[in-house]
Amino acid sequence: MKRLITIILTLFVLLGLIYGITHYTHTKFIDYSFFIGIAVTVIIGFFTSKGGGFWSKNVDMIAQANIGIQGGRTKI
Repeated sequence: MKRLITIILTLFVLLGLIYGITHYTHTKFIDYSFFIGIAVTVIIGFFTSKGGGFWSKNVDMIAQANIGIQGGRTKI
C-alpha cells in the first residue's frame, strides 16, 4: 500500500511540475514532459542509489586518479 501511495504522489508531483512550467512559459504540456521526466528520473536514481552504482564508481575513479592510490571496496 505504501508503494502505491508513493507512485501516485510522484505522479502528481511530476504532473504539477510540468503544468506549472508550461503555465508559466505559455507553452504546451507535451513540450516539457520528456525533459522533466528525464531530469526527475536522474534525480531519483541519484538519491536512491545503494552505493555500488555508477555514481559511486565514478567518484572512486576520480579520487584514484587524483591521489594515485587504488583502494578496495568494502562490503556493507
